[in-house]
Amino acid sequence: MTTTDPSYSTAVLGLLAAVVAFVATAGNVASQSKGADGIRLMLVAAGAIGLVFGTFSLINNSSVWRVGVVATLASGLIATGMFVPDSWMP
Repeated sequence: MTTTDPSYSTAVLGLLAAVVAFVATAGNVASQSKGADGIRLMLVAAGAIGLVFGTFSLINNSSVWRVGVVATLASGLIATGMFVPDSWMP
């Protein structure tokens, strides 16, 4: 699949629509959550979005080390949201 292929444009548009829906849903759920739970959810959502866009950039022949850095940072956000104790949250 090349960047001039119509199916590539459709795939990118589909990814963008999925990410927008994911962000809207995560924001809605986080706004209805209490304190630390909402913060955790937004950290995990931000990490997941970073991971998706980081790995999706491999299609555009981005360098692997750059994608590795993004994947590491995104995984760090996900791990922070999942494993940080409640006493560390505001």
